[in-house]
Amino acid sequence: MPKEEYAMLLSAIFAPVSKNGPAKVKDPGLVNIVKAGYGLYDNHKDALVLLPLGTSLLESLTEEIEIDLVLRKAQNVLTGMGEEGGLAIASRSLKTEDQLPLIFMEREGNTLYASGFFKEDTDFRQHLEGFIAGISAVLDLQDLEFQIIPEHRYIEGSWEPLLSLCVSGDKSAWKGKTGFLCPECGWGGTECSEAAPFESDSGEEEETPESLEEAHTPGADTIEELCRQLELPPQKTLKTMFFTTEGEEQPRVVVALMRGDRKISPLKLARYLGVSSVRLATSEELHGAMGILGGYLGPKGLPENIMMVADLSVPGLLNVAIGANKPDYHYRGACWDRDFSTPHVTDLLQPGAGVPCPVCGTPLEETCWREIAVIGERKDLRARYSSVDYRDAEHKKRDPRFVSITISLDQLLLAFFEEEGSLVPMLAPFMAYLYVAEDAGDTEEAGAFMQEVYMALQEMEIPVLMDDCTAKPGNRKYNAEVLRFPWKLSVTAEGLAQGKILLSGAEEEDLLLSPQDLGEYFDSFVMNEMEDPFEE
Repeated sequence: MPKEEYAMLLSAIFAPVSKNGPAKVKDPGLVNIVKAGYGLYDNHKDALVLLPLGTSLLESLTEEIEIDLVLRKAQNVLTGMGEEGGLAIASRSLKTEDQLPLIFMEREGNTLYASGFFKEDTDFRQHLEGFIAGISAVLDLQDLEFQIIPEHRYIEGSWEPLLSLCVSGDKSAWKGKTGFLCPECGWGGTECSEAAPFESDSGEEEETPESLEEAHTPGADTIEELCRQLELPPQKTLKTMFFTTEGEEQPRVVVALMRGDRKISPLKLARYLGVSSVRLATSEELHGAMGILGGYLGPKGLPENIMMVADLSVPGLLNVAIGANKPDYHYRGACWDRDFSTPHVTDLLQPGAGVPCPVCGTPLEETCWREIAVIGERKDLRARYSSVDYRDAEHKKRDPRFVSITISLDQLLLAFFEEEGSLVPMLAPFMAYLYVAEDAGDTEEAGAFMQEVYMALQEMEIPVLMDDCTAKPGNRKYNAEVLRFPWKLSVTAEGLAQGKILLSGAEEEDLLLSPQDLGEYFDSFVMNEMEDPFEE
C-alpha cells in the first residue's frame, strides 16, 4: 500500500471518480470500477484499462495469489511467452527426475500463468486441489461464492478436459459465459459440463412392452403436436435429430436420440464425435443420406451407414412414440433394444433454465459465469514441445505430467466490484478516505483539523487518502462510498466541536475518535484483520 505523502492526497492521484459509467456497458462490475476511478473501459479494444488505484488493487491481488503459489514451490520467470513460457524453459532446462516438481509462474498484463511439471507417474489431484484452494482463498477474502466446473473445450483439433473456476455474475457480465446454477444444491455448470441426468425414484410400476403400431399423425412435425395427437406426455416420445459434422474433410450425417422432454446439446454431440462442431442437417443432406425428408424420421430402419448416438436417458425406454420414416406417420409402443438401439450412448443433455438439476432434480436457473481461472493438462500446448522430458533414477527417458493454469486478474477485479461492500484491508489501496463532511462546512477550522488527522495517520504509517480537492461536499460523500476503502474518516460538525473524527466502517458502529485514538484503533483491529491467511 502507498505510504508516501504525495500518494495520500487525492489531488496527486489520477482517480477520475464519476457518477456515470462507460457508455453502452451493462456489466455492473465494469460500471462500478469505472465510477470509482480505478479504471477505464476502452471500447475500441474492448479492454479494461487500469488506473493507479486499480493497479494498486491488482498488485495486491496478484501478490496474495503468488504467495500461495510460492508455498507450492512456484518460481517467478519472465519469458514474454505467456502460457507457453514454462514449457519453453522446461524444454531447455529439465534434465533429471530430482528437478521435479518444477513450477513456474509469469504475469503478462492482467493475466497470471502457471506451468507445473511433475513425475510421469504422479497423481497430481492434490496439486490441482492446492492450486484451486490458493486462488479460492483470494475469492474468500471478499466472501465471493465460486464454482469449480469440469468441462471440455475444443482446442486445436481435440476436445480437452478442463477445470474452470468461476464466479456467478450478472447476465451482462463482460466476457462472461452462459451457465446454469441449482438454487437448491448449488450445482453449477455450462452446456459442456459432464453430469448424468437426474432420475427421480417415482415408484411407478414396471411397464409391459406394447406392440409396435403405426399411427397416422398429419402435421405432427414437433414434439408438442405429436403429444397432442397421440395424447402422450413428452417423456413418452423420442426425439430423433439429424446433424452434420463440421471440421472434417468429409462431413457426416449422424443421428442423435433424446427423450422427448429434453434438449440435445450440439456441443456434447460434437465432443463425443471428436469434431469441432455439428449443425442441423439440411433437407438436401438428409435426402442425400436417407432418400427422404425430415420431420417424421425415427431410429427404426435407418441405413446401416448412419451413426446413431443416444443420450443416457434413452436406453431402457419402453412404449415411446418414434418417427416412422414416412410423412404423417409415427410408431407407438417403440421399445429400446427391440425396435431401436445403438452402442453409442453418452451424455447429450443440454442444461437450461427449468431443466432438472443433474444432482438433485431442482429446476436450474440461468446465470452468467465470470471465469477466474482455467486449469488443465493442455495437450495442445504440450504437443508443441516434444523435447520436454527427463531421466529417471535408472536413466530412462520419461515424459513429465504437465498442468497449465491461466488466471484472469481483470475478471477477479470485476467480480469484487460487482458485489456490494468495501474491500478488505489487505487488498484495498488505502485504509480509509478522509474528507470534510457537508455539515462541518468548508471552513478553515475544518480543513486544519482534517490536516491534523492526516498528519497523525501518516506518522502512524496508516495509508489514508485525503480529499483535498473535491469542491462539492455531496461529491465527497459519494467518493467515500464508491472508492470502497474499508473505512471512512469524516470531519463532522459534532466531531469538530469535540476535536474528534468520525470513523465509519462497513460492519462496525460509527465512532468518534481523537487523532491519537485512531492509532490504537487501527493497531488493535486493523492489524488483526490484515494477518496473512496463507501463513501456517
